[in-house]
Amino acid sequence: MESIDSMRVLKQCRVSPSPASVTQQPASLPLTFFDILWLCNSSVERLFLYPIPHSTVVFTESYLPNLMSSLSLALHHFYPLAGKLRRSPNSPADMYELHYAEDDSVSLTIAETDLDFLHLVGYHDCDSNKLSSLVPRLPKLDDDNRPLLDIQVTLFPDHGIGIGVTVHHVVCDGFNSTHFIKSWATSCKPRGHVSLVPPDPSFDRSVIVDPCDLYSEILGDLNSLIAGKQVLQTVVQSAASNLVHATFTLGPDRIEGLKTLVRSKSLQLLDFRSLLCIPVDLHYQGARIPS
Repeated sequence: MESIDSMRVLKQCRVSPSPASVTQQPASLPLTFFDILWLCNSSVERLFLYPIPHSTVVFTESYLPNLMSSLSLALHHFYPLAGKLRRSPNSPADMYELHYAEDDSVSLTIAETDLDFLHLVGYHDCDSNKLSSLVPRLPKLDDDNRPLLDIQVTLFPDHGIGIGVTVHHVVCDGFNSTHFIKSWATSCKPRGHVSLVPPDPSFDRSVIVDPCDLYSEILGDLNSLIAGKQVLQTVVQSAASNLVHATFTLGPDRIEGLKTLVRSKSLQLLDFRSLLCIPVDLHYQGARIPS
């Protein structure tokens, strides 16, 4: 077994979508101006910790096969996650797309750790590096071969498991990554278990129109910020060793109190009733549209 800090990698494998994923779906999806904002390797990271009091042997023999097969079923509906981000062939150099090929797959790492599971799930501050070690990092490859999803399952023998999911923000945001997780969880449930099945995602790019070519404008701004982003990443990485995570619980009374506080402060700062008396003119491409 290979050691990575406090981790021991038990298995590294790849999981493909179940067969016939793209029979009725496009193999390539062009990025829109909503997507291109996240081109510079931004990622959505999720970590789920579950108490499962079983040994490593029991988990790998009894739970892991179902976890992998259900992942394949979920990827059947979310097949772009198994693909790559690349420059569009036969298109201008600044056009990008999500491309899925038949042999594409998702990296899945199975690891074991001696970290204190109960400490990590407790309601107190926790070393950020310990939690970060449970979440995979997307490898940085060239522009024609960027993976979009990486998953790590970490075993805490006789205590629990951690499932870390990292997805490139260019393929989906937090809402849609949660959609994928829910679909995976539904596929993982035993047969006969009644649950609400999440709807399939939509890949119809025709509903997003870009008459003002915002795509090119946003991409141009991103290119000018790349150098600054690299400097910012260096500063953040240098300070990462001093970071902690903390968990807090808010009951219904506290939540309602926060809502009341926000409402009262907003009314003090801005009288919304006065806005209703102000005529507003909306403009689109120079054409005046009366409100």
